[in-house]
Amino acid sequence: MKLSQDKLAPMEGSSPAPVSETPGVKDGADPEPAPREELPTGRAGPGPTTLVLGGSGAKVFAHAGAFAALESLGFPLSRVVASGAGAIFAAAWAGGASAADLTGLADGLSATGVFGAASMPAPTASATLRSFLMDALPTREFGALPRGFTCSALSLSSGAVRHFGLAGQSAVSLIDAVLASASVPGRFEPVDIEGHLFVDGSFAEPLALASAEAGRPELIVAVDTSRADHHAARPVGQDAVLARLQEIVAGVLVGHELHRRPRKGRLVLIKPRLADVPIFADVDVAEVAARGEREASRALATHPRTRYRCDPDRVKQVDRWIETPRDHVYVDVNGAACIHCGLCAAVCVTDGFASVPFGSVVRKLHHYECTRDSACERSCPTGAIQLRNL
Repeated sequence: MKLSQDKLAPMEGSSPAPVSETPGVKDGADPEPAPREELPTGRAGPGPTTLVLGGSGAKVFAHAGAFAALESLGFPLSRVVASGAGAIFAAAWAGGASAADLTGLADGLSATGVFGAASMPAPTASATLRSFLMDALPTREFGALPRGFTCSALSLSSGAVRHFGLAGQSAVSLIDAVLASASVPGRFEPVDIEGHLFVDGSFAEPLALASAEAGRPELIVAVDTSRADHHAARPVGQDAVLARLQEIVAGVLVGHELHRRPRKGRLVLIKPRLADVPIFADVDVAEVAARGEREASRALATHPRTRYRCDPDRVKQVDRWIETPRDHVYVDVNGAACIHCGLCAAVCVTDGFASVPFGSVVRKLHHYECTRDSACERSCPTGAIQLRNL
């Protein structure tokens, strides 16, 4: 599949600027990109890197593409932490699966119909997914996995999140743990583990960054499937209200989690464009995976914390179609729509906006410290703020 190129924001220095329409940007297009730097000779010796996978339902097919990008770029991983259905792909990788294996896994998972548009009784869906996992995963025990892996699930019994695979939490069956992590309430039955009923871990933490940080890696790379388009209305049928609500809540929870981590410097965020992909839908698996691969390639090959951990020859190939580095967010504000309410300054934790007597101004059009939590865009009452180069 030929991947299309989207023009993104340029690299420039941050400078104070009043709220206004962005010069040089027409019809919603992003500015022209800046020239790229040359790769240095040699590769830096990488420290431990943890990959974090989030997401539920059909959106997680993007993870197959993300793993394809990681493998193609020769990017080293030490451990994978997952919540929701992302645990299926993470567990398979931990069991030794290659990118090609994970592509086949995505096709097989789609064929089961458990995340498709047509609903099946919860007991049937749970039994179908369990049978799939029994065939797809190479082992039944955490201790037999050749690569590091943890997944989270939410206990309905206690309200606590449990991280299966951590020290003292690895005696649980791998199949039960992954099934629990992926079991969306209403779609699947809760999973009974040691007297607790567990459901999809992404209801509590769609992106398990705290669990990843607990392992003290040098770098965390997170694939966030909750990216939303706050500027486009999407029709929602009566039968899809709860699923749509889950999508929205997941985005808000991820935003809160990112909001807590300004300037920490160890997180590289990959946000595939999946706003139009419902949680439960009959999707083109290859297309969703291609979006994940495209965004992972773009982020890993251009971000300064990951670029030099990749195979230099492969990075040069990726450079041919990727233009703008992913180390900043471009803030585009429609001055005609802005009412100077000051909410943007109130919710931003990295001083991207400033309050002034008449409302607020943009301090950093090119924001290198932005947490990418989308708080300003989501909170803007008139839709005047649009974040680019996420």
